Amino acid sequence: MVGTDAMMTSNVFLYKNTPFDPVKDFAPITNAGANIICLAVHVELAVNSVAELIAYAKANPGKLQYGSSGIGSPHHLAGELLRHKTGIDIVHVPYRGGGATINDLLGGHIKVAFLSLSSAVPHLSSAKIRIAAVASCVLSLFVFMAVSRGFEGSAVYYTWFRAGDVDIGFSLRADALTRRA
Repeated sequence: MVGTDAMMTSNVFLYKNTPFDPVKDFAPITNAGANIICLAVHVELAVNSVAELIAYAKANPGKLQYGSSGIGSPHHLAGELLRHKTGIDIVHVPYRGGGATINDLLGGHIKVAFLSLSSAVPHLSSAKIRIAAVASCVLSLFVFMAVSRGFEGSAVYYTWFRAGDVDIGFSLRADALTRRA
């Protein structure tokens, strides 16, 4: 079974009766990938880094909205962690998936979004968005290629979380009984 972060971690806190316990009922086999989260901004917002975003949000409390792929998603949690750690007053706008979030960011309806890096990079050539930060504990080859080919010097590779808080993994998991076999 392939499981995502929401299925194996978030859902047990979001729903009263999950039919399984991700720790007791499953055992990890391998990490199959990671969802690298980025902080993307519309070009109309004069922000090129997390520090500039924080300064802008503090100067304009409650006026800045950020989009995510939905309540409880890793993108939402990244935004809330940034809000909590910095004390900025930004408003969450939950969407039904990353596609809707990107569409509104490209259209300028929202000025900030937490996205999967793999979803944001193809839109850099439109010059409608830029990536102000990448949240990753490890500078992977994909992040390096995205930074060197798409950011054109305007973005900052920056991790605003401590190691272990960010990379959202996709794991291959097996029934816990395989652990005993």
